[in-house]
Amino acid sequence: MYDYRDLSRDLIAANGNFTSCINLLQDNYNQFTGVLKDLHDKLRRAISNTENNLKQLELEISQNNGTLAKLFAGSNQKLQQEQVSKRRMDIINELSEIEKQLESLNKDFSNSVQNIVESLNKQMLTYKEMENKVKTVLEQVNSSEFSMVSPNPVLAVNQSIQTAIDTLNKIRQNIAENKVLNEITNTLDNMQ
Repeated sequence: MYDYRDLSRDLIAANGNFTSCINLLQDNYNQFTGVLKDLHDKLRRAISNTENNLKQLELEISQNNGTLAKLFAGSNQKLQQEQVSKRRMDIINELSEIEKQLESLNKDFSNSVQNIVESLNKQMLTYKEMENKVKTVLEQVNSSEFSMVSPNPVLAVNQSIQTAIDTLNKIRQNIAENKVLNEITNTLDNMQ
């Protein structure tokens, strides 16, 4: 049988666990927000670097198309290809790093959401168990063991006062009857 006095302790513990769960959710949210901001900054830098690299390549190609460049077209073309290839690799490496971080963030976020959902489900079960315990206690209060006790204290006091008045009236009636019997007994004794 569940002691209803334990309900307060159980509610305090459940609320503490629920608060911890909410704090964990807030901490994870703040952490993911920071990582997303960092990734956003890196992506902006990568876009800016890509734009700058492409502008630089365009400028270098336009400058190398002069007369002297045409004389050395074969070697100049090889040099340009190497420059383009190096910059392309730099851009790809930068974007690959951002992709890896996004993938890691997605995995961490999924794990965090799963942990939070599991924790919330446990809390829901705890509250459901306490709800069932409260129902049991209320059923016990309404059972015959407690049926004499009124759930309304004012009504209980009124009932007690009425019972006392009824008892006093019976006592008064008994006294009156005893008085009449005493008078009859005295009268009969005097007649003898």
